[in-house]
Amino acid sequence: MEAFWANGYDATSLDDLMSETGLSRSSLYNAFGDKLDLFIAALGTYARGPARDVMEPLVTGHGASALREFLRRLSSFVESPAACRGCLMVNTALDHQELGPGVRRRVRTHFTLLREGIERTYRDAVKDGDLEKGLRPTEVADWLVAFVRGVLVSAGSGVDAETLQTSIRLTSRQLGLS
Repeated sequence: MEAFWANGYDATSLDDLMSETGLSRSSLYNAFGDKLDLFIAALGTYARGPARDVMEPLVTGHGASALREFLRRLSSFVESPAACRGCLMVNTALDHQELGPGVRRRVRTHFTLLREGIERTYRDAVKDGDLEKGLRPTEVADWLVAFVRGVLVSAGSGVDAETLQTSIRLTSRQLGLS
């Protein structure tokens, strides 16, 4: 995962993968099949690891507090050393949809879970009376998914963390979360 996240699919060589994993060429092929299968496995590892760390409040949390925590974690991510690599899922969505249905399915599943988590927690926040009615949860979810993708692309392209955190704070304010 680290090699693909740092270099992208195309620029990650078999030598890079052997170095990262400590496995020989034959062991890599025996364990994962080919490079594409290993990449799909790496996307799964990313979804269960770094991406899950940011998205977890949307999966396990409730209402406005879950949305606030999600945005706080997104803000923390843009301050982290990993931010310069962007998001492996976003990078893959931008650059590697041609790799086939397994990659497309993994990326689509990731963003579907993000969207569903935002929609559910926003709907709960409105139902709980923590946020005002007026915006449709489906529209808020679409907006925030596009916003998150933009923040992650910006982080990966070198936009400074302070600028991105300002955007996150403004978005939080627009939603009525701050």
